[in-house]
Amino acid sequence: MPPAATTEPPAAPAVNEPATSGVKEEAAAAASPGLPLTNIDTTVEAKLKSALSSANSHLAESDGHSFSYWSSGKVLVALNSLGQPIRPIPDVIDETDEIWVAVIDFKDLMQGVSINVSGCNRPPIEARVYGVPAEGKPTNAAGSTRELGLPIIRDVGKCAGADNGGPTVTVKAGAQSNSIVIPVNPVYRFSVGVGLGADFTRTKTFGVATVPGSTIATITATDDRVGLAALLFVGWYPFGRDFRKTDWRYVLQRAELFVALDPQALQRSLIIGGGISLVTGMDLLVGWRALTKQTELQPGAGLSVGSPFDLPASSLPTTSVWATGGLFVGVGMTNALLAKLH
Repeated sequence: MPPAATTEPPAAPAVNEPATSGVKEEAAAAASPGLPLTNIDTTVEAKLKSALSSANSHLAESDGHSFSYWSSGKVLVALNSLGQPIRPIPDVIDETDEIWVAVIDFKDLMQGVSINVSGCNRPPIEARVYGVPAEGKPTNAAGSTRELGLPIIRDVGKCAGADNGGPTVTVKAGAQSNSIVIPVNPVYRFSVGVGLGADFTRTKTFGVATVPGSTIATITATDDRVGLAALLFVGWYPFGRDFRKTDWRYVLQRAELFVALDPQALQRSLIIGGGISLVTGMDLLVGWRALTKQTELQPGAGLSVGSPFDLPASSLPTTSVWATGGLFVGVGMTNALLAKLH
């Protein structure tokens, strides 16, 4: 006898389920600890821009800084409520640069947020909220529809640079506080070093010799160049020098003026000139031997080159006079190189 056929229960009628994707996205966004660590998007950029003055609104864009070709500029350090940078902090901030710190995050995470800056060479002004509430709910880079709060911006000003470290920014939100160090580089104005190069200054030497075919000794003169010469110099960077700025767009920071002495004639020469830093601690020097002592025959002795003289050359009546020398071209090693090697 064949088995009895089983009958499947009829399928339940299709019912339209309520859409939950938006709710899930909102829940995921609510669980987010803060703005993501990424380059700020156009919405965050616009929020910061509206909070800054018109003179500084450009700091909200791109990498957040406008450094001059010399040591002077502006930078905006943007953090979330956890004190984390939402875009990279540049490592070429000078102690002559103006610094602003901005904290921006979702509105629910900006409650009670405060900023404290320590380790700066001037007391920062109090933090204040800039801007006006934006309409609507802007979308951040992660796609969340949570509303951004008003940025808190502190005008830090200029901070003293250090070989390591810099001012510490502490962001406090409720009972939680997090700190981050802003690297600020020292700006150097002077350097000392040694140079080596070619000196085209002419030097004159007098002697006594007997011309072939003659029995009478006469005064002779030899006109040579200094040639290979060493220098001890002190350099001055008119635009300041941040040795971490290696990009050639900061070429004006590499410019240098110097004064130097010849170690073989410390009291007989003075070289002045200019140079440019090729790499850290290595400079190209171009100068002029502005003052140099030259040997001349004693005025009033009635002697000149070719005059008969029957005494040894050491008996020639000579004197030293200040004169202008020639060009010097060489390279110099400064104390910056020694510090780097150390």
